[in-house]
Amino acid sequence: MFSHGLSHNLKLQPLDARFSQQSDDSKLEGREALRIYDKIREDGDNASVSLVIDALRECGRLKDLKTGRRLHRECGGSINIFVANTLVDMYAKCGSVVEACQVFDKMEERNTVSWNTVIMRVAQSGDGELALSLFSRMQDEGFKPDSRTFVAALKACSRLASGDVAQEKVQCLERGRVIHRQAANRGHDQDIFVANTLVDMYAKCGSMEESQQVFNRMKNRTVVSWNAVIMGFSQNGEPELAVEYFRRMQEAGFVADALTFVAVLTACSGLADKEEGLSVEGKLVKPGSLKMAVALHTEAAKGGHHTNIFVANTLVDLYARCGRLMEARRVFDQMQRHDVTSWNVVILRHGESGEEKLALQLFTRMLEEGNVPDARTYVAALKACSGLASREDGAAQERMKALEKGMAIHALAFQNGYNSDIFVANTSMDMYSNCGSVQDASQVFEGMKRRNVVSWNVVLTAYAQGGQCELALQTLTRMIDEGFEPDSRTCVAAINACTGLEATEQGRLVDGKLVKLKCLEKGMAIHARVATKGYDRKENFVGNALVDMYAKFGSMEDAAGVFTRMQHRTVISWNSIITGYAQTGEPELALLAFSRMLEAGDHDRPSSLSYVAALKASGTWGGLRVTKELHARICSAGLESDAFVATSLVDAYGKCGSMVDAQQLFDASADGNSKELVTWNALLVGYCQGGDTIRAFATWEELKDRGMVPDAITFLALLSACSQAGIVEKARDLFEAMAKEYGIAPGVEHYTCMLDLLGRSNHLEEAIAMANKLPVKADVTLRTMLLDACSKWKNVEAARAVFASLVEMDERDSMPYVLLGNTFVCSDT
Repeated sequence: MFSHGLSHNLKLQPLDARFSQQSDDSKLEGREALRIYDKIREDGDNASVSLVIDALRECGRLKDLKTGRRLHRECGGSINIFVANTLVDMYAKCGSVVEACQVFDKMEERNTVSWNTVIMRVAQSGDGELALSLFSRMQDEGFKPDSRTFVAALKACSRLASGDVAQEKVQCLERGRVIHRQAANRGHDQDIFVANTLVDMYAKCGSMEESQQVFNRMKNRTVVSWNAVIMGFSQNGEPELAVEYFRRMQEAGFVADALTFVAVLTACSGLADKEEGLSVEGKLVKPGSLKMAVALHTEAAKGGHHTNIFVANTLVDLYARCGRLMEARRVFDQMQRHDVTSWNVVILRHGESGEEKLALQLFTRMLEEGNVPDARTYVAALKACSGLASREDGAAQERMKALEKGMAIHALAFQNGYNSDIFVANTSMDMYSNCGSVQDASQVFEGMKRRNVVSWNVVLTAYAQGGQCELALQTLTRMIDEGFEPDSRTCVAAINACTGLEATEQGRLVDGKLVKLKCLEKGMAIHARVATKGYDRKENFVGNALVDMYAKFGSMEDAAGVFTRMQHRTVISWNSIITGYAQTGEPELALLAFSRMLEAGDHDRPSSLSYVAALKASGTWGGLRVTKELHARICSAGLESDAFVATSLVDAYGKCGSMVDAQQLFDASADGNSKELVTWNALLVGYCQGGDTIRAFATWEELKDRGMVPDAITFLALLSACSQAGIVEKARDLFEAMAKEYGIAPGVEHYTCMLDLLGRSNHLEEAIAMANKLPVKADVTLRTMLLDACSKWKNVEAARAVFASLVEMDERDSMPYVLLGNTFVCSDT
């Protein structure tokens, strides 16, 4: 025990005679200092100040907060300044910055070391604002900062700048400049530690120009100096300069350490992200970056740094980015130990590379080996579930499996205290959305205590993709009302939600074009907001979404206006405008846009979707010559084996009336068992539209023989053929088979074909009975068609029944009266 406490004037007491062979200032390793301290205390003797300091330092190194607090209590009331400084350091190292500051505030006497200790430890804890506040207070109280003080203050700026908000980086940069000027005025800017920290601070604040200036002015450099500037270039999107400085460092005779390799390998990852890459066995490989990665890996291994956990983690990430998961996994498996970052990298990169199932297996293995996941681990695992659901789109069973796994991972994250982590919440919402559970995504969103723009974007997208488009637009209004500023991704989500409303509006004919006026009004309102930020001109994906929206609403003039104003266009931009013209019945303009795309050069080289859109236009236009020219270009581009392109070619030839070409192309493609149903439908539609019912039904029989399962489009084509040929009995059999044999509910188009056929074949009573049994009430067009048939066949009784239903639907329409009048005039009644 301490008989007199540790006062400021307490003299150093010698250790117990049993330990006299060790000097007071000797370094006691392990728990030796604590063991000696406890033994002396048990014997009732006084411990020396140096032993107490050694014991407290040991508590800090071991992060033994409980023992540290006990030693603090045993120090008594008045504490020696050296012990107090060590207490501040110990509490901060143990993660209790609050207690560190409490000790500091109670100190009766302070020196520069006291200030340096508290500023540095507070900065390292992540509270940069408090650290800078203490730095200002130190000067206000008359203490002069030394080089270590400036290092601590600059590190605080670096900590604050590590966030992702650009405005914060700008503010931190200005504060860092002020501290730099203060250091220079006191002659500390050439201190190697201050200079190195300045290089790092400017880099983290995003000013590589100033970072480079400090580096170039340094009279003496160390490996730390080079590491700071190399990492700065790597993290600020200038990987080429990072690699250049790495080579300059080697030429200057400096030997790279582990942190050097982490910095240059990070730069190589940046180069891999920029590299276009090549498709090798279905995987995108970055050969240039991969070659550099292998060379750097070899260099690191020669220096024995490849076993360093930070270097190994960076290598795993780099190889994955280069498209070489096998090498990434090999490095991971050869690591002597893994930390949470190791697992996070390997899980995330496997998920992003299309190996979602393997990513989830690694997550399970991580848990089984007793490793504790952090927020990033859960984000990586949830992303893997999300990717799995997206890749298995259309397979409900697989999506359900992905949902179950995602729910289990989300629950585990919740149990381990990450329910309030905004990144985990945002990723879980995205996962639920991709798995088709919009309700779960909404529940996560509503349960969030803190949100950011990403949170709103995810839930907006979830609502839009889930068909809840009105709710998505209401949520956009709510977002703005709550003070959040929409970004470009918000605008895309809102545009897509508005586009999704297109199916809910019947539309009106305006100058011969079908326009969705109500949807168009909402879309224009969103566009007006987008335009204020310039997103429609500057951001390709926003402009593309607007072009697609206007095209679907039938306003190609507005679509063309957006397209023309876009500063940069991509293949997707061209595809949107070409498809828009093709779908709105302007095939000539669609083909003109396609020609302009070809003139734009290799950068805007047509994709398979470009050709699909152009073929739709050529088929609608009926231009066989144009279709053949497109076919030749498709072959030159090597796209003739693409299933969508091949189907579009068959369809285009059929619409152009050249079924010989369509059949030849169909026969030349893959084996019949491998063909998609959509390709069979295209051939079938071609024969039906050409009136060749014999070949149409022969194709139908072959389709069934091949084991293909028909869909609604198949039956629509067959019923159309029956209607054109007046084959009533066959049409009845097909219509009945749709529901009974194949479980396909007839749509309005199927009923239209049947009613038209029955009306023209004078089966009026059957047609009226069918119209009355429609699952959706027959619209004016269908009943007007029936009334016209009644007039043709002079069936007054049937005409009266249809007329009554039409007047009930719209008594202001004059057409039913005209047709009924014609029926009376033509009949003998």
